[in-house]
Amino acid sequence: MNILVNRDGAHLGPYSYDQACQLIAEGKLQAWDIAWPDGGREWVTLDQIDGLTERAFAIREQRLAESMNRSKNGPAQPNAQFITSKKSIRSPKRDWKRVWVWTLMALTVVISLIVWNQKFNKKILLDNVEHRSDSLHYIKNWNKPFTGTAYAKFNDGSLWEKTSFENGVRHGNRSIWHMNGKLALKETYYNGSLKKAYSYDYSGKLSGQYIEGSGTITLYWNETGLRSQEQVYSDWKVVKRTIWNREGKMLSVIPPPNQSAQLVNPSNSTTNKPPPNPPVKTASTNSPPPIPGLFPARAILWSIGETGTSTVRQDIEKRVDLVYANKYYTKIIEDFGNPDEIIEGRIYAYRNMRVRRASNNTICTKIHFHFINGKTTLIEALP
Repeated sequence: MNILVNRDGAHLGPYSYDQACQLIAEGKLQAWDIAWPDGGREWVTLDQIDGLTERAFAIREQRLAESMNRSKNGPAQPNAQFITSKKSIRSPKRDWKRVWVWTLMALTVVISLIVWNQKFNKKILLDNVEHRSDSLHYIKNWNKPFTGTAYAKFNDGSLWEKTSFENGVRHGNRSIWHMNGKLALKETYYNGSLKKAYSYDYSGKLSGQYIEGSGTITLYWNETGLRSQEQVYSDWKVVKRTIWNREGKMLSVIPPPNQSAQLVNPSNSTTNKPPPNPPVKTASTNSPPPIPGLFPARAILWSIGETGTSTVRQDIEKRVDLVYANKYYTKIIEDFGNPDEIIEGRIYAYRNMRVRRASNNTICTKIHFHFINGKTTLIEALP
Protein backbone atom coordinates (compact mmCIF):
# COMPACT_ATOMS: atom_id res chain seq x y z
CA MET A 1 0.00 0.00 0.00
CA ASN A 2 1.36 3.41 -0.99
CA ILE A 3 0.43 6.65 0.77
CA LEU A 4 0.71 10.13 -0.82
CA VAL A 5 1.02 12.99 1.71
CA ASN A 6 0.13 16.65 1.07
CA ARG A 7 1.53 19.33 3.36
CA ASP A 8 0.91 23.03 2.68
CA GLY A 9 0.05 22.28 -0.94
CA ALA A 10 3.21 20.23 -1.62
CA HIS A 11 3.09 16.48 -2.27
CA LEU A 12 5.36 14.20 -0.24
CA GLY A 13 5.92 10.58 -1.19
CA PRO A 14 4.33 8.34 -2.05
CA TYR A 15 5.52 6.25 0.91
CA SER A 16 4.96 2.63 1.66
CA TYR A 17 2.96 1.74 4.74
CA ASP A 18 6.17 0.89 6.67
CA GLN A 19 7.91 4.09 5.54
CA ALA A 20 4.98 6.17 6.69
CA CYS A 21 5.07 4.45 10.09
CA GLN A 22 8.79 5.15 10.44
CA LEU A 23 8.40 8.82 9.44
CA ILE A 24 5.59 9.36 11.93
CA ALA A 25 7.64 7.68 14.65
CA GLU A 26 10.57 9.98 13.85
CA GLY A 27 8.31 13.05 13.87
CA LYS A 28 8.90 13.83 10.19
CA LEU A 29 5.23 13.26 9.45
CA GLN A 30 2.37 14.20 11.76
CA ALA A 31 -0.83 12.32 12.46
CA TRP A 32 -2.87 15.28 11.18
CA ASP A 33 -1.10 15.51 7.81
CA ILE A 34 -3.45 15.02 4.84
CA ALA A 35 -2.92 11.80 2.88
CA TRP A 36 -4.34 9.81 -0.04
CA PRO A 37 -3.94 6.03 0.36
CA ASP A 38 -4.10 3.62 -2.54
CA GLY A 39 -7.71 2.71 -3.19
CA GLY A 40 -9.00 5.74 -1.31
CA ARG A 41 -11.78 7.99 -2.59
CA GLU A 42 -10.88 11.21 -0.76
CA TRP A 43 -8.18 12.94 1.24
CA VAL A 44 -7.93 11.85 4.86
CA THR A 45 -5.57 12.47 7.76
CA LEU A 46 -2.89 9.91 8.56
CA ASP A 47 -4.59 9.00 11.83
CA GLN A 48 -7.66 7.89 9.83
CA ILE A 49 -5.68 5.13 8.08
CA ASP A 50 -6.31 1.98 10.11
CA GLY A 51 -3.41 0.99 12.32
CA LEU A 52 -0.93 3.48 10.88
CA THR A 53 -0.50 5.87 13.78
CA GLU A 54 -0.91 3.08 16.36
CA ARG A 55 2.00 1.20 14.83
CA ALA A 56 4.05 4.38 14.52
CA PHE A 57 3.50 5.20 18.20
CA ALA A 58 4.42 1.60 19.12
CA ILE A 59 7.68 1.93 17.19
CA ARG A 60 8.39 5.21 18.94
CA GLU A 61 7.76 3.65 22.37
CA GLN A 62 9.93 0.66 21.50
CA ARG A 63 12.80 2.90 20.46
CA LEU A 64 12.42 4.92 23.64
CA ALA A 65 12.53 1.74 25.76
CA GLU A 66 15.57 0.45 23.89
CA SER A 67 17.33 3.75 24.43
CA MET A 68 16.61 3.63 28.16
CA ASN A 69 17.83 0.01 28.41
CA ARG A 70 21.04 0.84 26.56
CA SER A 71 21.72 3.67 28.93
CA LYS A 72 21.38 1.29 31.90
CA ASN A 73 22.49 -2.18 30.76
CA GLY A 74 23.96 -1.75 27.34
CA PRO A 75 22.26 -2.95 24.15
CA ALA A 76 18.89 -4.58 24.78
CA GLN A 77 16.77 -7.02 22.82
CA PRO A 78 13.56 -5.80 21.26
CA ASN A 79 10.65 -5.75 23.68
CA ALA A 80 7.97 -7.94 22.21
CA GLN A 81 5.16 -6.04 23.88
CA PHE A 82 5.79 -3.07 21.57
CA ILE A 83 5.76 -5.06 18.34
CA THR A 84 2.46 -5.03 16.52
CA SER A 85 1.41 -7.00 13.53
CA LYS A 86 0.53 -5.20 10.34
CA LYS A 87 -3.21 -4.96 9.97
CA SER A 88 -5.06 -5.13 6.74
CA ILE A 89 -5.56 -1.71 5.21
CA ARG A 90 -8.94 -0.65 3.97
CA SER A 91 -10.19 2.62 2.57
CA PRO A 92 -10.96 5.08 5.38
CA LYS A 93 -14.55 6.05 6.04
CA ARG A 94 -15.50 9.46 7.30
CA ASP A 95 -17.32 9.67 10.60
CA TRP A 96 -20.45 11.34 9.21
CA LYS A 97 -22.08 11.64 12.60
CA ARG A 98 -19.18 13.72 13.88
CA VAL A 99 -19.19 15.83 10.72
CA TRP A 100 -22.89 16.61 11.11
CA VAL A 101 -22.45 17.57 14.77
CA TRP A 102 -19.65 20.03 13.94
CA THR A 103 -21.59 21.42 10.98
CA LEU A 104 -24.66 22.09 13.12
CA MET A 105 -22.52 23.76 15.77
CA ALA A 106 -20.91 26.03 13.16
CA LEU A 107 -24.31 26.98 11.74
CA THR A 108 -25.59 27.76 15.23
CA VAL A 109 -22.67 30.10 15.86
CA VAL A 110 -23.14 31.88 12.50
CA ILE A 111 -26.89 32.35 13.03
CA SER A 112 -26.29 33.61 16.57
CA LEU A 113 -23.80 36.20 15.30
CA ILE A 114 -26.25 37.41 12.65
CA VAL A 115 -29.08 37.73 15.18
CA TRP A 116 -26.83 39.53 17.65
CA ASN A 117 -25.66 41.96 14.98
CA GLN A 118 -29.22 42.79 13.92
CA LYS A 119 -30.91 42.85 17.32
CA PHE A 120 -28.32 43.97 19.82
CA ASN A 121 -25.86 46.11 17.92
CA LYS A 122 -26.73 49.63 19.07
CA LYS A 123 -24.86 51.42 16.27
CA ILE A 124 -27.29 51.74 13.36
CA LEU A 125 -28.09 54.05 10.47
CA LEU A 126 -30.16 57.15 11.14
CA ASP A 127 -32.41 56.04 8.27
CA ASN A 128 -33.59 53.23 10.55
CA VAL A 129 -34.43 55.54 13.47
CA GLU A 130 -37.89 57.11 13.48
CA HIS A 131 -39.45 59.84 15.61
CA ARG A 132 -42.93 58.89 16.82
CA SER A 133 -45.91 60.77 18.20
CA ASP A 134 -44.71 60.32 21.81
CA SER A 135 -41.66 62.49 20.92
CA LEU A 136 -39.32 59.51 21.34
CA HIS A 137 -37.02 57.83 18.83
CA TYR A 138 -37.35 54.15 17.96
CA ILE A 139 -35.68 51.69 15.66
CA LYS A 140 -38.16 50.90 12.91
CA ASN A 141 -40.50 48.03 13.87
CA TRP A 142 -39.30 48.13 17.51
CA ASN A 143 -41.43 49.08 20.50
CA LYS A 144 -38.63 49.98 22.91
CA PRO A 145 -37.19 53.54 22.84
CA PHE A 146 -33.78 53.54 21.20
CA THR A 147 -30.57 53.66 23.23
CA GLY A 148 -27.29 53.65 21.35
CA THR A 149 -25.43 55.41 18.55
CA ALA A 150 -26.95 56.19 15.16
CA TYR A 151 -24.98 57.47 12.20
CA ALA A 152 -25.35 58.64 8.61
CA LYS A 153 -22.85 58.53 5.76
CA PHE A 154 -22.16 60.42 2.56
CA ASN A 155 -22.49 58.58 -0.75
CA ASP A 156 -18.75 57.83 -0.75
CA GLY A 157 -19.09 56.03 2.61
CA SER A 158 -17.43 58.72 4.73
CA LEU A 159 -19.08 59.70 8.01
CA TRP A 160 -21.63 62.52 7.86
CA GLU A 161 -23.39 62.39 11.25
CA LYS A 162 -23.06 60.54 14.54
CA THR A 163 -25.72 60.95 17.25
CA SER A 164 -26.12 59.34 20.68
CA PHE A 165 -29.53 58.42 22.11
CA GLU A 166 -30.67 57.24 25.51
CA ASN A 167 -34.19 56.02 26.25
CA GLY A 168 -35.46 57.48 22.98
CA VAL A 169 -34.03 61.02 23.25
CA ARG A 170 -30.75 62.60 22.26
CA HIS A 171 -28.29 62.34 25.09
CA GLY A 172 -24.59 63.01 24.82
CA ASN A 173 -22.82 64.19 21.68
CA ARG A 174 -24.09 64.78 18.17
CA SER A 175 -21.46 65.53 15.51
CA ILE A 176 -21.80 66.45 11.83
CA TRP A 177 -18.93 66.62 9.34
CA HIS A 178 -18.33 68.43 6.06
CA MET A 179 -17.59 66.36 2.96
CA ASN A 180 -13.90 67.34 3.28
CA GLY A 181 -13.75 65.59 6.65
CA LYS A 182 -13.68 68.73 8.80
CA LEU A 183 -16.11 69.10 11.68
CA ALA A 184 -19.23 71.11 10.76
CA LEU A 185 -21.34 70.93 13.93
CA LYS A 186 -20.87 69.60 17.45
CA GLU A 187 -23.80 69.52 19.87
CA THR A 188 -24.17 68.28 23.44
CA TYR A 189 -27.54 67.07 24.73
CA TYR A 190 -28.75 66.12 28.17
CA ASN A 191 -31.93 64.05 28.33
CA GLY A 192 -33.16 65.48 25.02
CA SER A 193 -32.30 69.12 25.77
CA LEU A 194 -29.60 70.91 23.75
CA LYS A 195 -27.05 72.36 26.19
CA LYS A 196 -24.34 73.69 23.90
CA ALA A 197 -23.38 73.67 20.24
CA TYR A 198 -20.59 74.92 17.99
CA SER A 199 -20.69 75.30 14.20
CA TYR A 200 -17.70 75.45 11.85
CA ASP A 201 -17.35 76.58 8.24
CA TYR A 202 -15.91 74.47 5.42
CA SER A 203 -12.35 75.41 6.38
CA GLY A 204 -12.89 74.39 10.01
CA LYS A 205 -13.17 77.93 11.42
CA LEU A 206 -15.68 78.51 14.24
CA SER A 207 -18.77 80.21 12.76
CA GLY A 208 -21.28 80.12 15.62
CA GLN A 209 -22.00 78.93 19.12
CA TYR A 210 -24.96 78.15 21.32
CA ILE A 211 -24.77 77.92 25.11
CA GLU A 212 -27.62 77.27 27.52
CA GLY A 213 -30.48 78.42 25.30
CA SER A 214 -28.97 81.37 23.43
CA GLY A 215 -26.69 81.89 20.45
CA THR A 216 -26.41 81.52 16.68
CA ILE A 217 -25.58 78.37 14.71
CA THR A 218 -24.75 78.23 10.98
CA LEU A 219 -25.28 75.15 8.80
CA TYR A 220 -23.69 74.51 5.39
CA TRP A 221 -24.40 72.78 2.09
CA ASN A 222 -22.42 69.57 1.72
CA GLU A 223 -21.67 69.99 -1.99
CA THR A 224 -20.53 73.62 -2.03
CA GLY A 225 -19.64 74.48 1.56
CA LEU A 226 -21.87 77.59 1.34
CA ARG A 227 -24.32 78.52 4.07
CA SER A 228 -27.65 76.68 4.02
CA GLN A 229 -29.20 77.90 7.28
CA GLU A 230 -28.55 80.32 10.11
CA GLN A 231 -30.49 79.61 13.30
CA VAL A 232 -30.82 82.22 16.04
CA TYR A 233 -31.77 80.92 19.50
CA SER A 234 -33.22 82.77 22.45
CA ASP A 235 -34.71 81.31 25.62
CA TRP A 236 -34.08 77.75 24.36
CA LYS A 237 -36.05 78.28 21.11
CA VAL A 238 -35.24 79.08 17.48
CA VAL A 239 -36.53 82.63 17.06
CA LYS A 240 -35.17 83.24 13.57
CA ARG A 241 -34.10 80.98 10.72
CA THR A 242 -32.51 82.23 7.48
CA ILE A 243 -32.30 79.82 4.53
CA TRP A 244 -30.06 79.98 1.42
CA ASN A 245 -30.04 77.74 -1.66
CA ARG A 246 -26.96 75.88 -2.89
CA GLU A 247 -25.88 78.86 -5.02
CA GLY A 248 -25.88 81.19 -2.01
CA LYS A 249 -29.17 82.95 -2.83
CA MET A 250 -31.32 83.75 0.20
CA LEU A 251 -34.67 82.01 -0.04
CA SER A 252 -36.51 82.95 3.12
CA VAL A 253 -36.38 84.21 6.66
CA ILE A 254 -38.52 82.48 9.29
CA PRO A 255 -40.41 84.31 10.65
CA PRO A 256 -40.39 86.65 7.63
CA PRO A 257 -39.94 90.40 8.17
CA ASN A 258 -43.23 92.18 8.91
CA GLN A 259 -45.05 88.82 9.10
CA SER A 260 -45.31 88.10 5.36
CA ALA A 261 -48.49 86.38 4.18
CA GLN A 262 -46.41 83.35 3.17
CA LEU A 263 -47.10 81.94 6.63
CA VAL A 264 -50.42 81.49 8.39
CA ASN A 265 -51.14 84.87 10.00
CA PRO A 266 -51.14 84.40 13.79
CA SER A 267 -53.36 87.46 14.19
CA ASN A 268 -56.32 85.29 13.17
CA SER A 269 -56.15 83.58 16.55
CA THR A 270 -55.34 84.84 20.00
CA THR A 271 -53.56 81.57 20.72
CA ASN A 272 -51.18 81.96 17.74
CA LYS A 273 -52.66 78.87 16.11
CA PRO A 274 -54.12 78.62 12.59
CA PRO A 275 -57.91 78.55 12.26
CA PRO A 276 -59.47 75.07 12.39
CA ASN A 277 -59.86 73.16 9.14
CA PRO A 278 -63.32 72.28 7.81
CA PRO A 279 -64.36 68.70 8.73
CA VAL A 280 -64.04 67.29 5.21
CA LYS A 281 -63.94 63.48 5.22
CA THR A 282 -64.34 62.40 1.62
CA ALA A 283 -62.92 63.74 -1.61
CA SER A 284 -65.11 65.75 -3.92
CA THR A 285 -65.02 65.46 -7.66
CA ASN A 286 -64.49 69.23 -7.86
CA SER A 287 -61.30 70.73 -6.46
CA PRO A 288 -61.94 73.27 -3.68
CA PRO A 289 -61.05 76.89 -4.46
CA PRO A 290 -57.46 77.97 -3.67
CA ILE A 291 -56.77 79.68 -0.37
CA PRO A 292 -55.73 83.30 -1.01
CA GLY A 293 -52.24 84.42 -0.05
CA LEU A 294 -50.60 81.00 -0.23
CA PHE A 295 -48.01 79.60 -2.59
CA PRO A 296 -49.53 77.70 -5.57
CA ALA A 297 -48.41 74.33 -4.18
CA ARG A 298 -50.41 74.99 -1.03
CA ALA A 299 -53.60 75.54 -3.03
CA ILE A 300 -53.41 72.27 -4.99
CA LEU A 301 -55.59 69.30 -4.14
CA TRP A 302 -52.78 66.76 -3.79
CA SER A 303 -53.03 63.01 -3.52
CA ILE A 304 -50.76 60.61 -1.69
CA GLY A 305 -50.36 56.90 -2.20
CA GLU A 306 -49.37 53.99 -0.06
CA THR A 307 -47.45 50.82 -0.69
CA GLY A 308 -49.25 48.77 -3.32
CA THR A 309 -51.51 51.56 -4.57
CA SER A 310 -51.53 52.52 -8.24
CA THR A 311 -52.07 55.88 -9.90
CA VAL A 312 -53.18 56.61 -13.46
CA ARG A 313 -50.64 58.48 -15.57
CA GLN A 314 -52.54 61.78 -15.74
CA ASP A 315 -52.75 61.95 -11.91
CA ILE A 316 -49.08 61.29 -11.18
CA GLU A 317 -48.27 65.01 -11.24
CA LYS A 318 -50.70 65.44 -8.30
CA ARG A 319 -49.00 62.76 -6.17
CA VAL A 320 -47.13 64.85 -3.60
CA ASP A 321 -45.12 61.82 -2.43
CA LEU A 322 -43.84 61.25 -5.98
CA VAL A 323 -43.35 64.85 -7.10
CA TYR A 324 -41.26 65.79 -4.05
CA ALA A 325 -39.49 62.50 -3.39
CA ASN A 326 -35.75 63.00 -2.71
CA LYS A 327 -36.00 66.79 -3.14
CA TYR A 328 -33.92 69.32 -1.20
CA TYR A 329 -35.70 71.28 1.51
CA THR A 330 -35.05 74.47 -0.47
CA LYS A 331 -37.33 73.11 -3.21
CA ILE A 332 -40.05 72.53 -0.64
CA ILE A 333 -39.73 76.13 0.58
CA GLU A 334 -39.74 77.48 -2.99
CA ASP A 335 -43.05 75.72 -3.75
CA PHE A 336 -44.81 75.68 -0.36
CA GLY A 337 -43.29 78.70 1.34
CA ASN A 338 -42.07 78.76 4.91
CA PRO A 339 -43.28 75.81 7.00
CA ASP A 340 -45.87 76.40 9.68
CA GLU A 341 -43.74 74.38 12.08
CA ILE A 342 -40.27 72.84 12.08
CA ILE A 343 -40.03 69.71 14.23
CA GLU A 344 -36.58 68.83 15.57
CA GLY A 345 -34.97 70.57 12.60
CA ARG A 346 -35.78 67.56 10.38
CA ILE A 347 -39.52 67.77 9.70
CA TYR A 348 -41.28 70.64 7.89
CA ALA A 349 -44.99 70.73 8.83
CA TYR A 350 -47.58 72.47 6.66
CA ARG A 351 -51.19 72.98 7.80
CA ASN A 352 -54.39 73.95 5.97
CA MET A 353 -53.47 71.60 3.12
CA ARG A 354 -55.74 69.35 1.04
CA VAL A 355 -54.33 65.89 0.43
CA ARG A 356 -56.47 62.96 -0.69
CA ARG A 357 -55.45 59.48 0.43
CA ALA A 358 -55.51 57.10 -2.53
CA SER A 359 -56.31 54.14 -0.29
CA ASN A 360 -59.58 55.37 1.24
CA ASN A 361 -60.35 58.66 -0.60
CA THR A 362 -60.32 60.74 2.62
CA ILE A 363 -58.93 64.27 2.86
CA CYS A 364 -55.99 65.16 5.11
CA THR A 365 -55.11 68.71 6.12
CA LYS A 366 -51.43 68.39 7.11
CA ILE A 367 -48.26 67.44 5.26
CA HIS A 368 -45.01 66.51 6.99
CA PHE A 369 -41.78 66.48 4.95
CA HIS A 370 -39.01 64.46 6.64
CA PHE A 371 -35.39 65.26 5.73
CA ILE A 372 -32.03 63.50 6.02
CA ASN A 373 -28.94 65.15 4.53
CA GLY A 374 -31.24 67.96 3.40
CA LYS A 375 -33.36 65.71 1.15
CA THR A 376 -36.86 64.36 1.67
CA THR A 377 -36.93 60.76 2.87
CA LEU A 378 -40.58 60.53 3.90
CA ILE A 379 -43.73 62.51 3.08
CA GLU A 380 -46.76 62.03 5.33
CA ALA A 381 -50.35 63.21 5.12
CA LEU A 382 -52.06 63.66 8.49
CA PRO A 383 -55.67 64.48 9.46
